[in-house]
Amino acid sequence: VAVDANPVRLSRVTGAEAVLAVAEHLPFQDGVFTSAIYMHGYFQVRSDWEALIEINRVLEVGGIFMFDLPLPGRGPLEFGRVFEPRAYLRMLADFGFEPVEHRAVNGWEYLIAVEKTENFNWRRMQKMQVVIGDDGAIKLNNVDLDDYMVR
Repeated sequence: VAVDANPVRLSRVTGAEAVLAVAEHLPFQDGVFTSAIYMHGYFQVRSDWEALIEINRVLEVGGIFMFDLPLPGRGPLEFGRVFEPRAYLRMLADFGFEPVEHRAVNGWEYLIAVEKTENFNWRRMQKMQVVIGDDGAIKLNNVDLDDYMVR
């Protein structure tokens, strides 16, 4: 299945089902894929968090997700974001993925392959979250007390 947000590119797809969609909202049932590949564009997703949650949702446990990022040092900023593969590798566990392999492959990209080890669970995220507790009260989870902005 080929997924793209651009109908012109999708019209050129041959040999696969072509679906108009974005990574942040995939029109597939839970756990229907054994692998997902997002090459030459993952760094353009609107929301890494939403894309990782959706990719986790459509992959079966044990499924593999592969994506690429620009190499660090290529430029100070791309698409309004700074990319650092180590940062992605640290956060993937928050979304139910564990690294399988990662490496620079040429002069401009870094490949990352991860395995889905569990379904996404927002309670595992290590990022600050505003949540509604069991008692109905709004609270903050994962507040980094060492962060000078919080003190």
